Amino acid sequence: MARRRGHAARAQQAAIPVISFLSPSLPEALVDRLRAFHQGLKEAGYAEGLNVAIEYRWAHEQFNRLPELAADLVHRKVAVIVASINPSAALVKRRAKPNQLSNAVRNSLSH
Repeated sequence: MARRRGHAARAQQAAIPVISFLSPSLPEALVDRLRAFHQGLKEAGYAEGLNVAIEYRWAHEQFNRLPELAADLVHRKVAVIVASINPSAALVKRRAKPNQLSNAVRNSLSH
């Protein structure tokens, strides 16, 4: 019985959607943007660790790492990929399926 509960708990955790955040910058450089990102999620009814998981990928200003990081996220089949600036967004758009693109990516690419 305990074994079943453990399996059920893992299955329930697996059902949580995963959002990825891709940036060529350093985490410290985007403190305000990340705060706004989390606030927007909260306003939409999402809380990291409760009903959504967030995976962060940082290139640490090594722009040549962006294609590898974007490909990894696409391969992991995350629900949504949020790219923080246009170079990241353009890479994600070339690699991702349409349902993985967030409106933020679509909006930044349309300008």
